[in-house]
Amino acid sequence: MKFFRLVKYDFVQNYRKTLVKWVIAGGVSLFFFLCFFMDVLHIFWSGETLAENLDAFQKQGVSICDSLLYLTGGMLPISFASLVDSFQFPIRWLFPHMLVLFFTLNYARNDLTHGGIQVLTRTNNRVSWWLSKCIWNTITVLSCFAVELVVWILLMGLSAKTSVSSLNEILFEGIFNASLPEQGVFTYEYICTFCLLPVMVCASISLIQMTLTLYMKPVFAYMIAITYYVAGIYYVTPLLLSNYALSVRSSMIGLYNFRPETGFFLCAASGIIAVSVGGVRLCRMDLS
Repeated sequence: MKFFRLVKYDFVQNYRKTLVKWVIAGGVSLFFFLCFFMDVLHIFWSGETLAENLDAFQKQGVSICDSLLYLTGGMLPISFASLVDSFQFPIRWLFPHMLVLFFTLNYARNDLTHGGIQVLTRTNNRVSWWLSKCIWNTITVLSCFAVELVVWILLMGLSAKTSVSSLNEILFEGIFNASLPEQGVFTYEYICTFCLLPVMVCASISLIQMTLTLYMKPVFAYMIAITYYVAGIYYVTPLLLSNYALSVRSSMIGLYNFRPETGFFLCAASGIIAVSVGGVRLCRMDLS
């Protein structure tokens, strides 16, 4: 069986489930946008009527970058002085990643124990079979985040007079409990970074997670992936890729020096290593 037929098999087998995943991703994006809308109203609340505050929201100059930073920014480390002394956890940042990792968790492992083993036997090429699973995994991650971001940007365009060129200092302080460093003019490069780097990190960790399912039960692989994400939230180090997915820590913001190009390189390297290790493991497995 040729390689492109293996890839087609994976997507045909999963197209209905993929549509459901897109609907869920869009629903999650809608829910968090409502949270963003309410948080902005709360931060800029003037004590007047709701109608007046809704009008104020339209005039506050909330940019697309502001909204994307709310979704993908996460949070600054606990070591930063906080306006409130309370436990913090960036659930709106982590939940979409958890959801996508769950979507991609079990497919390769299931295919080794169900009808997919017959396909693997017919191909007589374990490397091609594994690479097709990796392509399915990566495209599933990319498509789910694409749906989430498209829904988010459309809602932002419909609800406010948006711009691209700046971050709102008051909104930034209200969300992240820290002062915004002096900023230059924002360009579409910033939007691409806010959108692409979290997706790249999730795609890389998803490949690592899929490789781990060849060594252990999927539930343990999922727990390891989520623990790795959470460790990056509270521990600032380039060794934890999730630091690069927390957009507020990007060197573009200026509070931390996590450079996007380094993040892209580490994600690509981690993904390639995961695919290679998984391929070697699959070739050595006894599937008879």
